[in-house]
Amino acid sequence: MSEDVMKTAIRVPLKELQGQGWNNAYEYLVPKLGEPEEKEEYEGLVEWFEYKNYDVVSVGDDWFLDMPTSPVVPLDKHPGMRMTIQAIFVQIHTLLGKFKVDSIECQVVAYTWYNGSDEPVI
Repeated sequence: MSEDVMKTAIRVPLKELQGQGWNNAYEYLVPKLGEPEEKEEYEGLVEWFEYKNYDVVSVGDDWFLDMPTSPVVPLDKHPGMRMTIQAIFVQIHTLLGKFKVDSIECQVVAYTWYNGSDEPVI
């Protein structure tokens, strides 16, 4: 079924990966987060991977790690981000403990996207 979905998350930049590919991102993140739940390889190189509790995001040459604050759900059913400031700080400090990032670089992000394919009109 095609629908618009929404995600909210705490995001940290992964500056060490700027300009790198998925294989380098995999090698960088596995020692910090462990093996991902899903991984696609071709000729010995990792082309994509996914963690259950984190989202690895590549935008142009930049890389980010998102810690979701709400599930990815249809836009009309999204609960929004309902967290206390303390809970947000706990997530930020969890990420800061794993990555060498200044807390000022952490972001709260929310975005929507179309999940599906164009369906024929009958």
